[in-house]
Amino acid sequence: MELGSNFDLDISDLCYKSNNVKEYLRENNAWYGNCGRAAIKKCIKSYEKGKVLLPTYICKSVIDCFSENFEIDFYMVNENFEIDLVDLEENLNDEVTIVYLMHYFGKLQSKEALNFLEKKKRQLEFIILEDTTHCFLTRKKTIGDIQVCSLRKWFPIPDGGVVYSTNYKVTANEEDEDSFSARVTEAMILKFMAIHGEINKNELYRKRFSEYEQILNKQTDLYRISKMAETIMECMDLTEIIGKRKKNWNYVNTNLQNKKVIPVYSENAEQFVPFTFPVWAEERDKLREYLIENHIYCAVHWPIEDERQTKVGNTTKISEHILSLPIDQRYDETHLEYMIEVISKYS
Repeated sequence: MELGSNFDLDISDLCYKSNNVKEYLRENNAWYGNCGRAAIKKCIKSYEKGKVLLPTYICKSVIDCFSENFEIDFYMVNENFEIDLVDLEENLNDEVTIVYLMHYFGKLQSKEALNFLEKKKRQLEFIILEDTTHCFLTRKKTIGDIQVCSLRKWFPIPDGGVVYSTNYKVTANEEDEDSFSARVTEAMILKFMAIHGEINKNELYRKRFSEYEQILNKQTDLYRISKMAETIMECMDLTEIIGKRKKNWNYVNTNLQNKKVIPVYSENAEQFVPFTFPVWAEERDKLREYLIENHIYCAVHWPIEDERQTKVGNTTKISEHILSLPIDQRYDETHLEYMIEVISKYS
């Protein structure tokens, strides 16, 4: 049994679903790119320069999107992943062009924080760029002027990100399609076959996934989403996905009993759709290696690679102790029971 890491793909299960991603965003102006980074770059292309405020706890790939034309500053995110409003206010001024709003693990920022940002936006006239990658199925927007999301983090698609808005028109130019998507699709199919014992191609599909991530890290041009990814997205039933993710979160939240692996949130998933199941671990890297030995692959959201982030709040501490357990729509109670059993034996 294997849990986590890149999505696999069962092509025999693909058929059109009316409640799909395209329908979910139908009332928005949307441009679909090959990844979340392409969506961000598409969004900020019209800004020649400016100053952006980023949350201190954020992926390096987001920072890189702004590094060429923007002055970058950071505002603090506390250990509960909520915005530190005192620190945010100290960093807001009339030089700020964009405030980057991030939600974490499916949960939205507090109403107090959102109301505060809206008030400051009216006073200082900045744009709120809202990253919905972690909360896409909880709510597709809150107070953002423009939204961006890495769709490939939610669905079994070879590539995919989107920038969308009800207020701003997103111009769709003639960008090329992502040419590597066919090889990623191949890797996803190979992974499905390997998991189900039909072939032994583990190293091949892992190599394909690794190659694609390296390509994305070096990508400077904008690419639209592949036709393959668009087609697969139309075969994803969001109602079913939401139900599975909530059920899986609740199962792990109820059954996880190890004092060395502490859930970040204690409540069941009633008011939000989870992205992953985040936990705290004192010796996180040892726990992660132990899980890998048992074929459970957990992401770290995120390693901190920019020195400027380490100077704000508890960012380093968070990054060194957080781990994301996989609870997405691929899994049922049998998978989660296995993961819980493995974690229960960790000491």
